[in-house]
Amino acid sequence: MAKLRSYHNAAQKSPHGDPKKAFLRYGLDLLNGEVRDNVSAGILEPTMGKTKSLKSAYEAAIALLRIDDAIQCVPGELDVDDDGSLVYSRSLTEQQGERDPHGH
Repeated sequence: MAKLRSYHNAAQKSPHGDPKKAFLRYGLDLLNGEVRDNVSAGILEPTMGKTKSLKSAYEAAIALLRIDDAIQCVPGELDVDDDGSLVYSRSLTEQQGERDPHGH
């Protein structure tokens, strides 16, 4: 692992066009216990898996945002207290003891 990390570090610090940039493609050969160039060994990471993961994360974020939009709070205002902290003040209808139009 230490050797692989040193290869990746050398690749990240090398300027564009340096042959050491190829070290970014290096990985571990667990059967032989050595570091090798994964591309020349025919080991490629499939883009399909990454694309599906990104799409799933995107859909989950959209679902959370939709749920967040569906949740409505009781009308009220946020005020700033003397010490600078936020304080929730009840709405005028709550102060008068009336129910708000949403039945809260």
